[in-house]
Amino acid sequence: MKLVLTGFDPFGPHERNPSGETVAALAEEAARRAWRIVDTLLLSTCFEAGAAPVLDRLSRNADADCYVMLGLGGRSHPMRLERFALNVMDSALPDNAAVLRNGERIREDGPTARETALDLAPLRDRLRTRGFECVISNHAGTYVCNDLYYRVLDHIARESLTAQALFVHIPESYDPAETGDGARPATTRDHVDRLTTVLDGLAERFALTGGTPVDPAAGRIVPSPSRGPAETQQETSERGWS
Repeated sequence: MKLVLTGFDPFGPHERNPSGETVAALAEEAARRAWRIVDTLLLSTCFEAGAAPVLDRLSRNADADCYVMLGLGGRSHPMRLERFALNVMDSALPDNAAVLRNGERIREDGPTARETALDLAPLRDRLRTRGFECVISNHAGTYVCNDLYYRVLDHIARESLTAQALFVHIPESYDPAETGDGARPATTRDHVDRLTTVLDGLAERFALTGGTPVDPAAGRIVPSPSRGPAETQQETSERGWS
């Protein structure tokens, strides 16, 4: 399986952004895995402009099976595999270009939401069997992370591309339930251990399906995300997460 990995630069009050650091570390890990990284992109935490390098690459190159995008998703909670991206930009925190968005649509004539074609449950379960807490989230926020995810899923769907996409939110510290201790700051090694587990699982799925989406309605138009099981609901405000 050939991958493109993306992460973001620091933003707002965050002097560092572990998503970008983790992408760099994963590139070193790839030599020992069944997946290969064909490109890594460090993106600016900016509405629209942050997604531009990814959309440009999607338009020019067909060498990647999957785009895995990382973002910083809050202080203390499990890793989150994002199922939906919403067609909205809304944040109380300016992006790195000092731009605030206040409920504008990402694409005026676009659907309310886009959904990844990947089956996330096996990836979540794989992490859990290895002792890493993980949830499937139905809400990627309304900040730059969601903006990127929506634009990528929308581009893939409208252009009928074969590449798949997944957004993963990583936290600043991991849920204390994983260790029984208090929450502690997450290290790059923590993130790499969890992400290699996700990428190993993706590689196995791609090998089994030949890259065919598990969901035949890949990138389908979603009128509005429906509520799922309680564990998948993220009620915490995500305005200003990237």
